[in-house]
This record gives sequence, C-alpha cells and structure tokens, in this order.
Amino acid sequence: MAEEEAFENLENLDWSDVESELKANRDQILSEVKAENSGQKEQKEGEDAEGEGGSEDPLTNGDIDINFLFDVQLSIVVEVGRTQMLISDLLELDEQSIIELDSMVGQPLDIRANDLLVARGEVIVVNEKFAVRITDIISPDNRFEAL
Repeated sequence: MAEEEAFENLENLDWSDVESELKANRDQILSEVKAENSGQKEQKEGEDAEGEGGSEDPLTNGDIDINFLFDVQLSIVVEVGRTQMLISDLLELDEQSIIELDSMVGQPLDIRANDLLVARGEVIVVNEKFAVRITDIISPDNRFEAL
C-alpha cells in the first residue's frame, strides 16, 4: 500500500530531482542492485545445479542497469510557438480569434520532456493525423545552448 501511494504523483515528477537523487545515492543504489542481482544469481544457481556458466553479470563491469526507469511516465510536449498577452485580451477571445505566435512557418518545433528541451522536429501527417518527425536530438551537453 505504501508503494502505491509513492507512485501516485509521477505526473508531477521532475527529472532533475530524480537525477540529483540518483547521483547523490549512486553508491548505495549500485550496492543494492549488486546485492539483489547476486541473490538472484545464487537462487538461479540453486535451481539449476548443472550451471551453464558463460553468462557474465553486466553490473560487474561498472554498468548501471536502468531498466527500473522504463515505467516512469514523462509529459511530452511539442511546442508550436509562444506569445504573451494580457488577461483582458485573453478574455476577449472567441471561436474565430487568431493568436499570433512567435514562431515562423517551417521553423523546427521544440519537443520537451517534463519541460526540458530534448529534441526538435517537424509536423507531418500520418493516416490523417498530425505527427512530429524528430529532426534533431539535443545532447545533454548542448541543452543550455539550445535554449
């Protein structure tokens, strides 16, 4: 029950918080994963007395198993453009109103994961639905330059 409560607010999860916690607790997390994997390995060897051998534990090479992150939900947003307006102007909008954005036609769209710029792309149509083709992935080193 406590685990269910801990996962209720994943929509509000900020990746920078997770990343900083992982960095801060890296040694503890690695030791727990190694202990868990060695326990599973011993259990597997106990079940299979013949022991095939030959399989190498990937964590012994210093690699980090990040499979536990695959179920974390991210909010993906494709940003067409932005504008600023006064609340009084916003209240005057109706169904036929046009809002001018700061983007130019043909300019790449920003693709954000949890409000962090991760890629750029272009609008395409697939089966009569809009989609985005990724044209450029922003490397972690270049994210600040891309802003």
